[in-house]
Amino acid sequence: MGCAGSTEARAQNATHAAIEAEIARVRALPTEQQVAIGKKYIDPEELWLALEAGGGGSTLILRASWVMEQRGGRLPKRGDTLPPEATISVAELRKIAKASACKHGALPVIALSHFWRTKKHPDPDGETLELIITSLEQRWPEYARKGVSDLGIIVDYCALHQAPRTPEQDVAFKAGLTGINQWYAHQGTTVWLVTAGVDRVKGLRYWDKGWTSFEFALALLIKPANSSTMKDWAQVVDLGKEGKAQTEFDHPALLEPLTFFGGHVYGNKTYTNGADRDAIVAPKFRDTMFEVMGGVDTLNFGKLKWGDAEAKALAVVLPLCGNLTKLQLTSNNVGDAGMVALAGAMGSMAQLRELELYYNKIGDAGVAALANACVGGALGSVTELRLYSNRIGDQGMIAFSDALASGALRNCQTLHLGGNRIGDAGVTALAEAYATGALALGANIYLMNNHLTDAGKQAARDATSGCGRKVYL
Repeated sequence: MGCAGSTEARAQNATHAAIEAEIARVRALPTEQQVAIGKKYIDPEELWLALEAGGGGSTLILRASWVMEQRGGRLPKRGDTLPPEATISVAELRKIAKASACKHGALPVIALSHFWRTKKHPDPDGETLELIITSLEQRWPEYARKGVSDLGIIVDYCALHQAPRTPEQDVAFKAGLTGINQWYAHQGTTVWLVTAGVDRVKGLRYWDKGWTSFEFALALLIKPANSSTMKDWAQVVDLGKEGKAQTEFDHPALLEPLTFFGGHVYGNKTYTNGADRDAIVAPKFRDTMFEVMGGVDTLNFGKLKWGDAEAKALAVVLPLCGNLTKLQLTSNNVGDAGMVALAGAMGSMAQLRELELYYNKIGDAGVAALANACVGGALGSVTELRLYSNRIGDQGMIAFSDALASGALRNCQTLHLGGNRIGDAGVTALAEAYATGALALGANIYLMNNHLTDAGKQAARDATSGCGRKVYL
């Protein structure tokens, strides 16, 4: 037990040291380089450029409408003779994306995360291809409603030259491989997972393998949650499940950057080539996490049934998010312990403008921790803070009001605290704080559905009367 504990402590220490070193490295960069971090995982053009590497010949992209007609076949190998209509160009994908009605960043690109069923062929009997075709048939109307006329499908076996390779093919292979992280981690790609079954070599599942676990982890980083209303369509789909379970599976907490190194949570995953863990996958995941988290501007983790454990895991990596402007953790089960952890991580997010934590279980201790973080300089740029439908009472509101009075949220224009347990004592403290100009001029304060008497409500009205701020009771 003690040994296990010390191993875990060493892993945690290594993670924190790695994150601190990365933060220091980024802070030392010129401003223009800081702003550019992670752009290749957010900007659609960066994905198109990656797929055009090597003059456009490094990554072969299958045309979805052609794939749907291949029932009874199996996945083609890169280099197999294919008809012209089997592939789709990046130029055409650009046009489809531009003409689509997608408003939340989804692009007409599907990347397949799958295990190889045999060493020679990933899909010898066409099982994987059949899953792809069935899913395309089921989901095509959804894509069509967004004005998407066709899609590109990226499968490693089909997209990249396989061994043995000629010298020319090896050059193309390496060029294509540089963009593989973007296949799965880019905010706009859709990732389909083939998780059911086991391979025919060692009987290993999708979840036992290092490469597929790596792809799954990347897919969950910054895409809109499947449960969110702020999405074009479900962008992570498990073809190994049936019906709604394909998109309503549990969304685990974000992994820490060193997850795939030995001694960390995924350090014991299996690889065909044992050297892949330390030579490729572990450092790739670390570097991708640093870049993706360093560049992301919006994190949407709403309605994921996350509790304190997931919030604590998120808090580990939030300090990397120097360009984050919006954080959504709505409709979860985050309580005080999770909020304390999150509050401790918010000081590094200087660009944060919107923080949405409504419909959780945050109480007085959690909001007091948030208040302390604000006094320490966190959330100084926040313009919208939504904490409604939590469990905040007078004690927490008094602590929060003290933070407001210090000017810690002077830029806040929307403060939503409705649906909590705030009584007259809490609202009186709040009224005194915002009467002094603690919030931005023209700010809106929402206090509906709390435990206020008529006297408390009148105190709130009196405090905001004539001061350029509105209160809603």
